[in-house]
Order: sequence, then C-alpha cells, then structure tokens
Amino acid sequence: MVWGNWFYSPVQVENLSNIKFIINNGDYLIALKEDGTVWIKGFFSDKPVQVTNLNNVKNIASGCSHTVFLKEDGTVWTWGGNGYGQLGNGTNDDSYDTPVQAINLHSIKYIASGCGHAAAIKEDGTVWTWGYNYYGQLGDNTRNNSNIPAQITNINNVMNIAAGREHTVVLKENGTVWAWGGYEYGQLGDGYNNKKSVKPVQISGLNNVKNIDAGYDYTLALLEEGTVWAWGSNGHEQLGNGGLYNTHEPVQINNLSEIKNISANYCHTLALKEDDTVWAWGTNSYGQLNLEDAYRVETPVQVTNVSKPF
Repeated sequence: MVWGNWFYSPVQVENLSNIKFIINNGDYLIALKEDGTVWIKGFFSDKPVQVTNLNNVKNIASGCSHTVFLKEDGTVWTWGGNGYGQLGNGTNDDSYDTPVQAINLHSIKYIASGCGHAAAIKEDGTVWTWGYNYYGQLGDNTRNNSNIPAQITNINNVMNIAAGREHTVVLKENGTVWAWGGYEYGQLGDGYNNKKSVKPVQISGLNNVKNIDAGYDYTLALLEEGTVWAWGSNGHEQLGNGGLYNTHEPVQINNLSEIKNISANYCHTLALKEDDTVWAWGTNSYGQLNLEDAYRVETPVQVTNVSKPF
C-alpha cells in the first residue's frame, strides 16, 4: 500500500523486506519482520520506521484505536487508545508512545482484536477477553467494560479466535464454531437478528471447520473440504453470495473451492486457493480488489499479478 494515492494493482512497499506478517488498521500499515521487530508506515512517517522497545514479536492484531502484540515468550503487549480498557493493563490511560504489557496473560498462543476489545487464547485452550463490552463482545455474561483480561469460563478447547467490530468468534478443536456479541447484522450466525449474546452460542450447521475470520460486521468459516461459508453484513457484497442482503445463518460462497486460507477485512474478502491464486470480492472503492472498473464485486474474482501472498 502506498499512502496518499489509490492503486488498482499491487505495488511493492519500499524499504520493507523479510516480512512474515502484515496488517492495515485503516490509518497505518504494521509489518512484522522475520527477526521479530515491528515496523510502521503511514502514522509517524511515509517511510517504514521501526517501533522501539518492541522485539521478539510473533503476531499482531489491530483494532480501531489500539494494537495488540504477541511475543515469543507468550506475553501480550498493547498500545493506543484505552478509553474502554482495551490495552488490558488495569488502567484506562492511553499509551501511544510506548507498548504496555497486558496483565494476567501468559502462555498465549493466539490473539485477536475488535474495534474496542481484544481476546487471547492460552496454550491450554482457554479464552481471555478485555475492553469494550456494550454488545457483550467479551462473552463474560455481562455488558461491563473490563481493563483487565479475564477468562471466559464457559468455553474451552479453543484453537483459533477472531474479532469483528462488536462480535467475537472462536473455533474449537472439534471443528465447531461459537460466537458472541453484537448481532445487528446477523454476524453471530444463529438465525436471529437485532439481538445480543453476552455468552458463547454455537453456530448450528457448521462442522469440520479448520479456520475462521471476522470482518467489520461479518464472519467467515473455511471447512476442511476447502469450501467457504459466510454470514452477517452484506451491504458491500462482502459475503460473496451475489446480493446485498444480510445473512443471519452461514451460506456457502458459490464457485469457490479448494481454498486453504481466508481473510475478512472491513468490507472486502480474500481467499487463497491450493494453487496459490488469490480470489477477492466485496467493496473496491479504493482498489482493494485489484480492479479498475468496478465499485464492488458480488462474487469471487481472481486477483491478477500476485502469487503466494499469505
């Protein structure tokens, strides 16, 4: 991504190499290098700059106003806005200059971040959440914000987690999917609308799931067989089902098979096939889909000029 311009085909970011993970939170680009250092482009400078005092990082998750980092030692560090306690350090003080350590978290294997909340999975398969909780996105059976990470007591054996704007979704080791939080657009996928769930609910009809991801107000599931299912908000055709209607239950994305990875974003979606081709759909208002002549795309199209992206 190049800041200050829109591009409808991939361009290389200069002065960044040996990258193993990259995210874009809408305001700036965050890159994780193979050596565990973190670099930012677009916030402090138009050129990538290294984040000081942050090393041995193995994963990154970004919210609307905060960012979460997982270190190799299993600890979690955060920075950014903290009005809802989303930094997880026991305060509500912002920290924009220096990463702070989230308390109560050790032996963490995976992290996720919503707009104002965050979540983590420990090595023992337990789930811990903190931050904004108006919609029940912390899953702790309350709607109270929390600046201290706490365990969700009624869910375990979790292997993956994703967070949307106001909802959270997890994948269990048995291949089932569970979700909680806001439901205005059907993003919990249990067939009901305009409701909130303050505790995990199982998404029926989904089994043998091997990966999940959450966009702004929608959710994706990748099955072992290589098919992709989606539900939630569809105002930008990000569900890939050929329409603009929200879906309150999982629906299979047609003409998409042999998928090995998925990525849900603000209002567009990406899928990586076994043959390493990339397919995309949803909004294209800023050239997200690598197309010059479409504002949005309702069904998956292949992205050209790129291979083996993730």
